[in-house]
Amino acid sequence: MTENNSVIQSPIADFERRKYPRVSFVRPCWCESLNITMLTKISNISRGGVFLKTSNPFPIGNHAILTFRPVEAKEGNEITMEVEVVWYSRGPGLLHKPGPSGMGTRLLKIIKGENLFEDCFNRIIRL
Repeated sequence: MTENNSVIQSPIADFERRKYPRVSFVRPCWCESLNITMLTKISNISRGGVFLKTSNPFPIGNHAILTFRPVEAKEGNEITMEVEVVWYSRGPGLLHKPGPSGMGTRLLKIIKGENLFEDCFNRIIRL
């Protein structure tokens, strides 16, 4: 697809068959890549990745470092992970339905806070 189309995806993105369930998880998040650091917002999360709301998504295949703090975590207890951009949207969402601009990412590794991530994820899927 071209830049003017709403959804750009890589060959590995598969919207219909996700390995892990996604859950709503709205938290501010620092995103670092391409010598840029931006404050964005996580919209949903799974054990396999996150969706970040942003009007300036990074290119597909780009790696980024995300840092965020779950609601219940104390100051300084943050989760830092490396992700890869697998798709992005600028405008209407999939199938031209209304949806946020942003980028879908695949989790590559948790750099800091692996236990905190598991605790956080287990807590939100029980809600």
